Amino acid sequence: MEVTPIGIIHSPFTQPAGTPIQPAMADGAEGRVVLDEPYVSALKDLEGFERIWLVYWFDRAAPPKLQVSPFLDETPRGLFAVRAPCRPNPIGISAVRLLGIDGNELRVADVDVLDGTPLLDIKPYVPRFDSFPASRHGWLERTDSPRKVADDRFSAEERGKPPGPGAVYPRDSAGRQDQDGKGTTMSEANEQPAAGGKGAVLYACGGTTGLAEVADLACRRLAQQRQATTACLAALGAGIEDRVQAARNADLNVVVDGCDTDCGKAIFDRLGVKNYVQIRVTDLDVEKGKDTPASEGDVAVVVRRIREEMAS
Repeated sequence: MEVTPIGIIHSPFTQPAGTPIQPAMADGAEGRVVLDEPYVSALKDLEGFERIWLVYWFDRAAPPKLQVSPFLDETPRGLFAVRAPCRPNPIGISAVRLLGIDGNELRVADVDVLDGTPLLDIKPYVPRFDSFPASRHGWLERTDSPRKVADDRFSAEERGKPPGPGAVYPRDSAGRQDQDGKGTTMSEANEQPAAGGKGAVLYACGGTTGLAEVADLACRRLAQQRQATTACLAALGAGIEDRVQAARNADLNVVVDGCDTDCGKAIFDRLGVKNYVQIRVTDLDVEKGKDTPASEGDVAVVVRRIREEMAS
């Protein structure tokens, strides 16, 4: 089994508390879906649909629990009778309005997901196939809760726990398929060392320009998606023994230098750590300047370049 993110969903919501609990309760909240370039041709003919299904990975959900108290009812319910994100395989679906398509970006409304959520698939919403308004809907027929937004009850970040341990994560931390083809569980991915071990380890240059923020955001995004891990470049530069050994043991170290000063590269060369590749943000046509904000487009460019290095 192989599941690989194909893009990122962006929304105004950065934390679970206050995020709409369903598209129907989102009051038109708008967002963007940034699709990875290799999949752009698959968008042909999609613009004719008013709504689309976004299929995504609940990357910040708490571990699965077989009975939970849902947002619209305080009575514990079976997990499969609710739409809570803390599932064995934390996959979510949302029927959002499609406002427009521009290249690899989709403008959408009625968004109910967190900013930065990994996208797994897009499907057209077809009323003839997807709508059964006369269907029974169980315990929800007996609730009249006016609630429209979530709290943090299902959040891994708020609970201080890793995402669901039973969730199959079929690629290693560098985004490559496991050698045995069985994949790793999310708990196994979270047990990997902060630096070193299987897969790629990302180091972002901490410079003084906006490029440092671009490098940092790109590395953190891939770590958030469990496609790589991140480590501290300053600790490595200080020669801290376990950090240096971890870098030597890693399958691949990716050094993301913000500019042509090449601080990260210099650290690896000085320590004699050979298993690394360097990405220089300024070589990717990203503008340099102390007050230059990190744009989503710039971060996406660096993310794609890191993925290319990890896949090569």
